Amino acid sequence: MKLKTKPLLLISACLVLLTSCAPEDPEDQVTPDYSGSYYCKETTSNPAGTTTFTVHLKKQTAADTYTMENFYNVGFNHAANLTISGSAVSLPSQTISGFSASGSGSVQTDGKISLTYRVDDGSGSGSDNCTATLTKQ
Repeated sequence: MKLKTKPLLLISACLVLLTSCAPEDPEDQVTPDYSGSYYCKETTSNPAGTTTFTVHLKKQTAADTYTMENFYNVGFNHAANLTISGSAVSLPSQTISGFSASGSGSVQTDGKISLTYRVDDGSGSGSDNCTATLTKQ
């Protein structure tokens, strides 16, 4: 009888261990803070070209909300509102320094932030389709 109870005990112990592992509560996970200075490499379509400049991301009081100072290289006294949730970045439709802008992007595994957005200055010359890569300084 002793020989039969040992395998049963071993199987029971394994089942207890397997069922006691609960998935992590998402509220217990720490959300990264992307605040800081970033090197921005921006490619534009109208006029076509690539420029590099610095932007600042600042976390706001609302969860996952940031301001991006010097968006579109219009100066640090102008900022775009961004939402970063997980790896998804959203640039909701807004006006920044007289320019209409909207877009989206993602946080890459290497920590860089990629953005694709459209900016319209209202001049009638068409929208500027842009891509940008932000690399933390």
